[in-house]
Amino acid sequence: MATSIRQQPFEYYKACKGVTDPQVTHNELQTELRSLDRTALIMFVRAYVQERTPAAFASEPMLWEAVREWFAGRLQVHPREIGLSGSAQSGFSLKVAKRGVPFDPNSSDLDLFVVSENYFSSLDRELRLFISSNSSDTSYTSQAATVEKQLHMGYVDLNQVPANHDKYPILAAARNDVSIIISRLQLHNFNLKPSHLRVYRNWGSLSAWVRRSYSNL
Repeated sequence: MATSIRQQPFEYYKACKGVTDPQVTHNELQTELRSLDRTALIMFVRAYVQERTPAAFASEPMLWEAVREWFAGRLQVHPREIGLSGSAQSGFSLKVAKRGVPFDPNSSDLDLFVVSENYFSSLDRELRLFISSNSSDTSYTSQAATVEKQLHMGYVDLNQVPANHDKYPILAAARNDVSIIISRLQLHNFNLKPSHLRVYRNWGSLSAWVRRSYSNL
């Protein structure tokens, strides 16, 4: 009997070399941010947080590469257009109520994002349908308003939209892929909770989100 993809661990090369350069701490980040202007903030976060192996995978960087390679293949984007945010990336939470709380592989969220003009465009019809179908007096009216606002800002949180395979097949498939990733990572001793899957129109949209998220630390 064939094994479900959810029951298959990720296959990857287990390199002997680990990531020795430590992640920036919450206190170090706060210290640096006091002296950074907008441009320098984006550059600092890109260098010390976003473009390095996520904290969640610091001891297994090739596992993270296997995850993003698989997910990128499913979405038909480049692996470098797949990333993480939140404590899984930085090593600590940026949320006000949990600010500075360290990442926990047994309870933290896994916040994935995609930066792709083409993929963002492929979702446009489904997102517009969701907004128009829930513009007033439905159980999703609030979410529809949120999605419309997000689109104006150049991104969308797909968790705002129900994973309805009939109405929103592209979006539902992506959300299902995230659940598969969570299931497969359990085979690598991760018990993560899925939280958000965000899609950004371009790198400028992501930079604007980074500026909003980190400026208030």
